[in-house]
Amino acid sequence: MSVLPSSSLRYGSRDRFMIELSFEEDPVPHRATIEERVSWGALKIWANGFNLSTHYEAGELREAIYWNWWTLLRWLEANWNPLFHEQALPVRNAAEWAAEAMWKINRPETFDLPHGWDAAAEAGVDAWFRRHCLWSCREGGLLPNVAIRRLLGDVEVSWTNHVPPGAPDHFRFQLTSGGVRLKVAEVAEPLHQFLTHAAEYLAGMANTQDTINLVKRTAALNAAQQTMPRLGWLAGFGKRIQDYVQNFRDTLQENVGELTPEVAKWFFPEEQTGLFVGGDCQGALMFGAVAPALDDNDRLTLAAAMVHHQTPASKARKFTNLIARLDPPDDQEYPWDQGYELARAWIELCGLSTHSVLDMNRHLKSLGVDVKETTLSDKNTSGVALVLEDRAPLVLLNRTCAKHTDFAGHEYASGKRFTLAHELCHLLVDRFAGADLALVSGPWAPKAIEQRANAFAAALLMPNAHIDRAYSDLGSDPRSGGYEKLVQVAKSLDVSPDALSHHLYNKNYIGSEEREVLRTQWMRTRDMPTVPPA
Repeated sequence: MSVLPSSSLRYGSRDRFMIELSFEEDPVPHRATIEERVSWGALKIWANGFNLSTHYEAGELREAIYWNWWTLLRWLEANWNPLFHEQALPVRNAAEWAAEAMWKINRPETFDLPHGWDAAAEAGVDAWFRRHCLWSCREGGLLPNVAIRRLLGDVEVSWTNHVPPGAPDHFRFQLTSGGVRLKVAEVAEPLHQFLTHAAEYLAGMANTQDTINLVKRTAALNAAQQTMPRLGWLAGFGKRIQDYVQNFRDTLQENVGELTPEVAKWFFPEEQTGLFVGGDCQGALMFGAVAPALDDNDRLTLAAAMVHHQTPASKARKFTNLIARLDPPDDQEYPWDQGYELARAWIELCGLSTHSVLDMNRHLKSLGVDVKETTLSDKNTSGVALVLEDRAPLVLLNRTCAKHTDFAGHEYASGKRFTLAHELCHLLVDRFAGADLALVSGPWAPKAIEQRANAFAAALLMPNAHIDRAYSDLGSDPRSGGYEKLVQVAKSLDVSPDALSHHLYNKNYIGSEEREVLRTQWMRTRDMPTVPPA
């Protein structure tokens, strides 16, 4: 093949994110449109130092994938806003990385339920797949299974080593599944440069209306008019954002009075030029991104709580000083190891006892962290961690959470205590420099972040020394104590038996089989009807 002049594109950094494309002559031009013919070339995609395009064909290692890339270019432009602003996975968080999660979710057993086929869930999964996964635009090309999505203040690029449907038996990718989280600019800027110059090259080679339009639309991705649609994706509202914003503004003002400019900017940021909206889930518009199950009334409730929260930051001076002395978690460690290490460091930093039950309400109060209760419709949402500029940190507990009450409405103090410890972890390490934090804890929150917070809460509330002493007082040990002893120890630690059994498993006190037996016994006991206390 003879390489056409000025046809080699390379943007980004291989150790972070890079995309390379060398345009070449189409070997079978009669089978393609003119736009497809001039877009034939060799593609390489790099993430975290790995070439995701590297593959074996009949035993031979190859570094680039050849195909017509017209569809890929159009897909990047058309889905730019959701790619860099939408984060919540459809149906559930099935894995830490989006590519692996979608591989697990996007299959018939997800939708074939006992009451019938879940067409709505199927449509939601398909729509998310088309917005975020490279396979959705391959049209026969043997692209790697790569997913791109926003994750709080970063962007996640993830992949699996599955081959696309229709690939020959002798084709396979070299890499195993994985992912990387990068600053949004590290992915958006090189991709936009790539898209800009690729579109200009194609327009020069084939001056059609389609190539000219691609050049114009790519340039428009920098326009200020993109701010509102991007907020829509970041908030979880997608294209209904315009109607929602006006509705939300009117309703919020009815509930809390006239919004000051300082408060209004939390919810309605000014238009800005650029390729993406920065920050994480600050402001009420951002709550949808981490908790799609929250309805509009829930968002209003949380927004009103933010507006009414007037405790000055000076009250939390002790908390701020302690955070300054806390080392950030090691990103190379597993999330649960990060959580355990953070708890160990926090116990030492605060001088907390490892032999007595920690009163979480009193502990947070001593730090200057406010704790309040709220009522949300989603029973799976346990709490909300809020950090606003010039305000003390605030933790909101959801009264309706299944972890806090049983079916008869009885309170589980242990569940609320665990949630408070969990939210403390968010306040310690999940706030981003220079940005407010509003993180909703529930099944839709980012999986790794929730794993870390759960591990932190478990280690903070159940130190090894306290566990060993509690079992010793019963003349037993975790490995042979059985379910009855588990319940007694859980009561002495003021945690649920389920939380204790999970913690014992993570700390290698018990194996997976013992953990499953204990968990099954706990679930059976919990589901039994209870008599309300007199």
